[in-house]
Amino acid sequence: MTTKVHDLVDKEKLTEDDLIEGAIGIEEASAKRVYLYRISTSAADLEKIDAQLEALQIPLSTERTPSVSPTKKPKMMYALNDPTALRVKWNEQHIRTKVDKKNERFDPVPEPKIVVLVVDKKTGLVQIRYDKPGDKHIHEIDGEPKAQAYFDYYREQAENLLGLPLEPIELRTGLEKTLKMVPPVVTVAHVVDEDEEGIQSKRTQKKIGKDLRDTKAWNQMMQDPMVRTYEEAPLRWKHGMTGGKLTREVFSNVDAANGQVRFDAHCSEEEIDYVLAQLV
Repeated sequence: MTTKVHDLVDKEKLTEDDLIEGAIGIEEASAKRVYLYRISTSAADLEKIDAQLEALQIPLSTERTPSVSPTKKPKMMYALNDPTALRVKWNEQHIRTKVDKKNERFDPVPEPKIVVLVVDKKTGLVQIRYDKPGDKHIHEIDGEPKAQAYFDYYREQAENLLGLPLEPIELRTGLEKTLKMVPPVVTVAHVVDEDEEGIQSKRTQKKIGKDLRDTKAWNQMMQDPMVRTYEEAPLRWKHGMTGGKLTREVFSNVDAANGQVRFDAHCSEEEIDYVLAQLV
């Protein structure tokens, strides 16, 4: 990849600005766990954001910048604020424990982590995009690094910057709507069902290219009067059903109960925005 990129730059088919913009896009959109919230869009509340940023003396940037020099302590890379959006990026360094089976040891591997706050002031939709937390970091509960402490820290940072409370978004309705669309817009790996006594079951289609909902077993199950909830589902969005908005199949795992959507590697900003628009 490095050789190809250098070659494109040398041949002036790719500018250095294009390269920097591409790198920023990768680190701000790929392999993220996105938690969704809402804020008020009243004029008075939106004015509070500007006042809060000024009160906190947050230096504002005019453009996005790459992540550099992560440390254990979270560090703000930039903050962009205009009448339509607020966008903030932080980085920090975590440690992943790598297992060396050959030498029977555990090796610490430093990994930079990127967190991005994206606020749409027109719709009130708020995204907090997280990299997967490492094994060791400074966000602890009872002296132990915990993923929840990492997630909670940046939610608190977001609320502090906005000066407004973040209201979690209910994703069960959006997930149900997506799963019931005809013709199907997603390929479903499995669906979780729940009866009145709280029993859950998982249905899986293991044949590649086959959809669970095309099976006889699924049709029989759908006629069962059990109460169904829409708590979680891994979805593969069919790009052919998006009117050209997606150019490839995009994977997302929807955790409706926690208002989180997880994306796999190499996602773009446009792909994340498309998927979230279908669910919210």
